[in-house]
Amino acid sequence: MANILSFLLCISFTIASFVTCSDVINEFSEIRLDATTPSASDFAYIAQLGNRADGVPRLGLPKYEWWSEALHGVSNVGPGTVFDDLVPHATSFPTVILTTASFNESLWREIGKVVSTEARAMYNLGRSGLTFWSPTINVARDPRWGRITETPGEDPFVVGTYASNYVRGLQDVEGTKHYKDLNTRPLKVAACCKHLAAYDVTEQDMEETFLRPFQMCVKEGDVSSVMCSYNRINGIPTCADPKLLRQTYCDSIEVMVNGHKFLNDSNEDAVAQTLKAGLDLDCGVYYPKYVGNAVNQGKVRESDIDESLINLYIVLLRAGYFDGIPAFKSLGKNDICTNKSIELATQAAREGIALLKNDGGTLPLSTATLKNIALVGPHANATLAMIGNYAFDPRNPGTPCQYTSPINGFSTYGKVNYAAGCGDVKCNDASLIPPAVESAKIADATIILAGLDLTIEAESVDRLDLLLPGKQTDLINQVADAAKGPVILVIMSAGGVDISFAKSNPKIKAILWAGYPGAEGGRAIADVVFGQYNPGGRLPVTWFQADYVNQVPLTSMQLRPDDSKGYPGRTYRFFNGSTVFPFGFGLSYTKFSYTLRAQKTSLPVKLQRFTHCHDVNYKDNMTKPTCPAILLNDLKCRESFKLNIVVHNVGGKDGSEVVMVYSKPPDGIVGTHLKTLIAFQRVFVAAGGKQNVKFVFNGCKSLGIVDYAVSEIRLDATTPSPSDSTYVCDPSRYAKLKLDMSSFAFCNSKLPYNVRAKDLVTQMTLPEKIAQLGNRADGVPRLGLPKYEWWSEALHGVSNVGPGTVFDDLVPHATSFPTVILTTASFNESLWREIGKVVSTEARAMYNLGRSGLTFWSPTINVARDPRWGRITETPGEDPFVVGTYASNYVRGLQDVEGTENYKDLSTRPLKVAACCKHLAAYDVDNWHGIDRYHFDARSKIWKRHSYGLSKCVLKRVMLAVLCAPTIVLMEYQLVLIQNSCEKPLDKNGIFMGMDLDCGVYYPKYVGNAVNQGKVRESDIDESLENLYIVLLRAGYFDEIPAFKSLGKNDICTTKSIELATQAAREGIALLKNDAGTLPLSTTTFKTLAVVGPHANATLAMIGNYAFDPRNPGTPCQYTSPINGFSTYGKVNYAAGCGDVKCNDASLIPPAVESAKIADATIILAGLDLSIEAESVDRLDLLLPGKQTDLINQVAAAAKGPVILVLMCAGGVDISFVKSNPKIKAILWAGYPGAEGGRAIADVVFGQYNPGGKLPVTWFQADYVNQLPLTSMQLRPDDSQKYPGRTYRFFNGSTVFPFGFGLSYTKFNYTVQAPLTSLPAKLQRFRHCHDLSYRDIKTKPTCPAILLNDLQCQESFELNIVVQNVGGKDGSEVVIVYSKPPDGIVGTHLKTVIGFQRVFVAAGGRQNVKFVFNGCKSLGIVDYAGNNLLPFGGHTIIIGDSVASFPVQVTFH
Repeated sequence: MANILSFLLCISFTIASFVTCSDVINEFSEIRLDATTPSASDFAYIAQLGNRADGVPRLGLPKYEWWSEALHGVSNVGPGTVFDDLVPHATSFPTVILTTASFNESLWREIGKVVSTEARAMYNLGRSGLTFWSPTINVARDPRWGRITETPGEDPFVVGTYASNYVRGLQDVEGTKHYKDLNTRPLKVAACCKHLAAYDVTEQDMEETFLRPFQMCVKEGDVSSVMCSYNRINGIPTCADPKLLRQTYCDSIEVMVNGHKFLNDSNEDAVAQTLKAGLDLDCGVYYPKYVGNAVNQGKVRESDIDESLINLYIVLLRAGYFDGIPAFKSLGKNDICTNKSIELATQAAREGIALLKNDGGTLPLSTATLKNIALVGPHANATLAMIGNYAFDPRNPGTPCQYTSPINGFSTYGKVNYAAGCGDVKCNDASLIPPAVESAKIADATIILAGLDLTIEAESVDRLDLLLPGKQTDLINQVADAAKGPVILVIMSAGGVDISFAKSNPKIKAILWAGYPGAEGGRAIADVVFGQYNPGGRLPVTWFQADYVNQVPLTSMQLRPDDSKGYPGRTYRFFNGSTVFPFGFGLSYTKFSYTLRAQKTSLPVKLQRFTHCHDVNYKDNMTKPTCPAILLNDLKCRESFKLNIVVHNVGGKDGSEVVMVYSKPPDGIVGTHLKTLIAFQRVFVAAGGKQNVKFVFNGCKSLGIVDYAVSEIRLDATTPSPSDSTYVCDPSRYAKLKLDMSSFAFCNSKLPYNVRAKDLVTQMTLPEKIAQLGNRADGVPRLGLPKYEWWSEALHGVSNVGPGTVFDDLVPHATSFPTVILTTASFNESLWREIGKVVSTEARAMYNLGRSGLTFWSPTINVARDPRWGRITETPGEDPFVVGTYASNYVRGLQDVEGTENYKDLSTRPLKVAACCKHLAAYDVDNWHGIDRYHFDARSKIWKRHSYGLSKCVLKRVMLAVLCAPTIVLMEYQLVLIQNSCEKPLDKNGIFMGMDLDCGVYYPKYVGNAVNQGKVRESDIDESLENLYIVLLRAGYFDEIPAFKSLGKNDICTTKSIELATQAAREGIALLKNDAGTLPLSTTTFKTLAVVGPHANATLAMIGNYAFDPRNPGTPCQYTSPINGFSTYGKVNYAAGCGDVKCNDASLIPPAVESAKIADATIILAGLDLSIEAESVDRLDLLLPGKQTDLINQVAAAAKGPVILVLMCAGGVDISFVKSNPKIKAILWAGYPGAEGGRAIADVVFGQYNPGGKLPVTWFQADYVNQLPLTSMQLRPDDSQKYPGRTYRFFNGSTVFPFGFGLSYTKFNYTVQAPLTSLPAKLQRFRHCHDLSYRDIKTKPTCPAILLNDLQCQESFELNIVVQNVGGKDGSEVVIVYSKPPDGIVGTHLKTVIGFQRVFVAAGGRQNVKFVFNGCKSLGIVDYAGNNLLPFGGHTIIIGDSVASFPVQVTFH
């Protein structure tokens, strides 16, 4: 690090205040706006005050979306930007904290220029607006704050300098940037500095620190707008404070009113207060909704609205929205993701990276001596983590131009051995550390990439400590201790981390900080490590020691220290204690020395006439000057001084040095800063060369201070504590509440559940009852009844979706099983039940820890009628018998308490947790060609097919609740037993229709009115509440269930549960092609593997939906990606081939092709993800997205060894081209295999597990979608309409792969032992025959059928099958049995599953499989009128894919 120089500058006076924003208000011309602003009588103009401005058609003014984001590149966050096939990508620069670390003003401005060019190009293509709510320029006051990654650090001068440069880059139009008159100055795009400004802060800190960046953004950056923050400043909401709001500002009024209750008056008062304060635009609908009322009530003048609209339209006029700007007319797709922009993003990362340690000049490494690199740590294969937030949210379309992960980057310098060492950044599993240690033992050098990510520090996620998460420290120490060669630690983070242990560890030779380095971060890091670039970055924040968090609550805004309270102060400007690394720290591979040229050491300041001295407090032992200070407003502030520094590079390498200049006020002044940055420059100096650096400082700006203006400082050191997990009727709980529990019969455990529930409801008043009818039940404090959240999800593991579950430091993870569609493919009932048991154990453990409820809205058991439906991943497939069998087993696993499973009386049967089968009933359209599920009318008279799974779930008396679908269903026959349906009320008058609980607020809001209007009786409410409380009583909410009392944190994410999740994936994976027995691969023959495709490095994609939404806290126990999985079997060369699943960029295909050319075997992982098929996203076709087909074909054509295609998807995909391609030897379908999916897939490919999964849905050919619309509910074919029918039960055309298809590495033979060939059905007296339609009347029997209700249905038949394994490998076989109705009956199914079993058979062995079928259930049909019938005649029993069959003749007597 360069030598620090200082000199004394004697000055007569110091300053006391800064110029405020009010001095730079722009006076705009209103000439053109007169024609734009609607007339006074037209309230349509109010509709322009929200971010989604409606436009005014009669004036030709179109709609406009104000909200777009461009924090460090055009982002897919915000509705104003659209990424699709036309514009799939944009350049993703490093997050702001790392770019700031370059301390390079020209770089910051250049990034702004590139971002605005891409934004303007997108605008020309109709994919973006012209207003971008960026940059974020809040001062990073505390290292725990989650949004530091968005900010330029902790120094207000640096923050303001970054802001003005980036805004200039975004806004300036060449040749006009120096226009003084903003009326004539155009904008490239309009920027918005946010979030003004701080909360609960002294006037001193507000003026000196928090407002300064915004002043600079406005005065030096000429920003076109500022966004206020949601919070208050000293009791006043920032968005309603006229002292702060002076320009075009925007924020959400609704959040302040309803979210934070900062504006407690009426809606009209709230909009009046904010509009008059100067908030021109509401990021929401409050202005459009309530300003009209406020005008009518006289609270808002029309001139207030006019002023805001004029401000807004001036911004759009300046940006060329009305006229266009010729200089940008030609910008288009070719100006996005250019080579130049990608290189600039890489250079920005290189310049920001800070070298924090370099013992013995270890870095840079040399490729001549270090050829074998161990790359370990949770960020070793980072991609999404590198781009940080406000970049590309994976939930939305759009990705960076390309990713270069650390693996990719270091692979260009040597052979990389990759071992993650952690499942993710939270690193809670030590089992992955040993492979990383082993890798380091044999490597020439070891690079450890560790740190944080958006699960640890992000918007809405502040840190609780300054340590590396989980077992990352153990990983680093163990790897360092074992490493053969030098160890380099690379930290990715925004806020500082206490890595004192690494700093003092002699085995760790070097430390680099890389922030979040953007999409090209891997290349930048590798270039720095190997000396292609000499690092010159400096830390823009202080890295404090871990105990700092115990001294300073995050909620305290106080910057200055307070010795009397042991408060150490904040940021380098006020903190004088020990640090891990100080602000501005950063080393280089070379050495610099400074020479300070002759400096001025005095600064005489000329006073104006009648100027008075201003008093300043001095420490007691210091002598106070006669005239301590002068107010800046009393000075002309023209005095300046110069500083000339010669920077010498006295080392052996070219490099860049950041020269930083601080000022320190006179000794003894109370409450001022220790020092503060007043200037910086980054200069490049060749080895042996020198550079002159010149600064000119204004005396007032550079040497001024802000004195202490008295205002209250509030220290709120509150920390959330875990919830009490006690049961409701705990005597000690009632004692604490000072309530007599003996007076409440509902707490008497000796009474039946229904009696107790009735007592509880009877004791409630009507308003209290109504308040319990929403999913967020309010509870009744006077009865000791606490609040309860009904909504939790556990579709394939306890999920962070739903407000009833809380993931945090106490419970950060849960086991994530494969999505239901893949688990179903195992056709293993015992597995389904076992998964339910594990999920309910984790749920119950979380409940004991206060992190979950007891009611889970799972499983989803809708029949998958069409392959385009986006939610197939949640379902058990297309066969109603399979769906129902899955439902009953999974629900049993969730609910059953051991020893009580067979209780007939539900009033005595406890529940482990309560399940909810959803969504009743015919629901499988989400959003298809603009038709959404909320308006889709699913007209179906064939009730049996859609409700079979539900009826099996309910009639077996295994589940507690049914969740209705958000569709409209027309049915003739309804299910009798529906206890607790839960969705928005179906009857617009609020009349109860058997739905006990509203998933929302409609019941609590409107049931009271419905009672008053006589539309609902109180007894209806009582019945619903009794149903609900019986559920909670059975689940032990009131009494506790001793068997589950001991469950806790150690019962979540156990080794056993993770292994079960892996086994579930293995069992579900289906082998669809295996030419010449290519699979399994052998590790002795296939040592190098090309692993390519958009899912080759999948993690989040593997867990599907209703698992862990990345927006919420919580993750799976660990991830094993395909790369991780295959790395245990051979050396992996990874090339994505696609930027994402949509795969719109062919430029990534060639590296994948090159990888395949040299590999012994190539595994392509392709398919779909939640951007293609998900809730609210239905597919439009059955093809692989984008250029995936090109990728597969090109890789296969070039591959040296065998090619294996692995598909991740839920609905089927037409891959006929792969089936017929002789170069592609094998195909596996892996669904969405859960967090351990990578391990399961690799185990199957290499024969650790013999696949036995069978497809639970038909894979149709691509033209299927042209033959029938997704919105048609008709299952049966209609030849007159050329309608082919749906699912294997009714479709008789060609398929890609049929339902139930799946191969094995071995071969099975079936032998059917003498089956029953006739089934006489005994008729009851006076029962009549029922007619059926036949295609040929000549074959119609005399008595075609009998209604099942007219039969006793006691007849059954057995089927015994011997399954022989005649191959050479142990394996599991799924035996599927179908029934086929008599020939000729019109409108019935072709065949339907009536039974299945999965059996394991050792090589050369056999297994007897026995089925017992009830004649009515297995051979019955449903006619067009919905009658359940047993047809007369020759039925056929089919085993598997027609491997065997036999007739069963049904007769009546």
